[in-house]
Amino acid sequence: MHLPRPPRRRSAAWAAAAVTATALAAGVMPAVAADTPSTAAKAKIDASLSSAVAKGGDATFFVLLKAQADLSGTKKQKTHAAKAKAAFKELRA
Repeated sequence: MHLPRPPRRRSAAWAAAAVTATALAAGVMPAVAADTPSTAAKAKIDASLSSAVAKGGDATFFVLLKAQADLSGTKKQKTHAAKAKAAFKELRA
């Protein structure tokens, strides 16, 4: 029994989504601890985090930034995807 082929538009949409997801995933870089942090940096790093990563171990942590990105321009976008893209671009800048 012969099964009908799906429309090409559907597979093109999936391919575009896969390429976009791969590009976004590749753009995110993990945080890497510096080899020898300065004295000022050591004062800002929690001791338990320092000891967890001292010998090449892994740790989960939050980074609090002093400055905040201006995301007011994202409200002007019409679709959720456009808003997310604009916010991502602004946060990366």
